[in-house]
Amino acid sequence: VSPIEKSNQLLRRFVADAGHELNTPVATIEGCLQTLGEPSKIGDMSEELFEMLERASDRLRHLAKDLVVLARVEDLESELSRTEINLRDMTEYVIAELSSAAARRSIEIHLGDFPDVSLVAHEESIHEILNNLIDNAIKYSENGGIIDISAQQGEQYISISISDAGEGIDEDEIEHIFDRFYRVDKSRSRNIGGSGLGLSIVKAAVARHKGYIGVESEAGKGSTFTVTLPI
Repeated sequence: VSPIEKSNQLLRRFVADAGHELNTPVATIEGCLQTLGEPSKIGDMSEELFEMLERASDRLRHLAKDLVVLARVEDLESELSRTEINLRDMTEYVIAELSSAAARRSIEIHLGDFPDVSLVAHEESIHEILNNLIDNAIKYSENGGIIDISAQQGEQYISISISDAGEGIDEDEIEHIFDRFYRVDKSRSRNIGGSGLGLSIVKAAVARHKGYIGVESEAGKGSTFTVTLPI
């Protein structure tokens, strides 16, 4: 009975957290619509109202997408179509996707030693792993920072490391960072966006591929996330 009760507790917590995350943008949209319904109150606020609506809508869209992705990768009974993927090519592709976000804050992304190796994997999941980790490194780096990405190949595994020199993570929080909706710096996380599900998706996708993920971090000195996947 104990494992079942624990699962039920986790489910109740997940539903409550998801409801809380959904409630914030919905409340913003409702408030904006109420104001728009009373023209006398709008004044010069029309542009600001539409910006608030756009941000709330964007947050709902990202949250809905991440919930679907998380459900898919955590469902062990679902089939994930697997193809041969060149990991270096995929990494370069994700870096190119995120280059504009990095450039806006003068952050450099360095791709170091990276063997030209392929693995049989679910393409969307590998993309989600790399995208979430590199995007997080950008978000939590200081302006003008540097992100280093490299990989090491063993006989049966390849390990990819993504390092930043950002604010880092306190030791007592590291064990929680892969929890759904957990935020290290709640006030800052709200400002920089995200659903709070990114690292949960990464952990689930890595586990689905029979790999593992580790993190080394020190507050004020940055973090290194290392994903190890079977070739």
